[in-house]
Amino acid sequence: MRKTMVTALLVLLLLSSAASAAEKTEDIIKGCVFPGWGQFSTGRYTRGAVMMGTSLISLAVIGGLTMQYNRHIDSYEDASKGYAQATYVGDAVEYYSQMTDAWNDADDAYTSRNIALGILAGMYVWSILDITLGPEASTPPVAMEIRPDGFMVVKTFTF
Repeated sequence: MRKTMVTALLVLLLLSSAASAAEKTEDIIKGCVFPGWGQFSTGRYTRGAVMMGTSLISLAVIGGLTMQYNRHIDSYEDASKGYAQATYVGDAVEYYSQMTDAWNDADDAYTSRNIALGILAGMYVWSILDITLGPEASTPPVAMEIRPDGFMVVKTFTF
C-alpha cells in the first residue's frame, strides 16, 4: 500500500511539474510534506486549515490508539502467562477471560488506528489533487499585511 501511494504521488508530481510552473511544483511538494501547507502557500487558507487540522487530529488519534494497542497487547501477554501457569481451574478461566478481553480491545484499537491512518492518507491525496487540479486561488479584496512595526489593511483591485 505504501509503495502504491508513494508511486502515485511521484507520478502526480512528475505530471504536474511538467505541465506547471516551478511555483506550482513547490506548492505540490509542500502538500506532499504535510497536507494543507501547499494550500496556505497558494492563499487557500480555509482549505489549508481544514486539511492541516484534520491531519493533526488524525496524527494525535493514531498516537493515542497505538499506545492503547500496545497496552492491550501487554495485558494479553500477562494474562497468557498467568493462564499457562494456572494450576486451579478457576484461575485458568479468569486468565482466559482476561486474555480474550485484552485481545478484543487490542483488535478494536488496531482497527480504529487503521481508520485514522486512512483519513490521514486521504488528506494527503486531497491536498495534492487540490493543488494539482484545483482552481487557482483568488486574491481576497481586503487583506492584512503584517509588518515589523504592526499591520496594515490592504485593499486590492483587479481589472
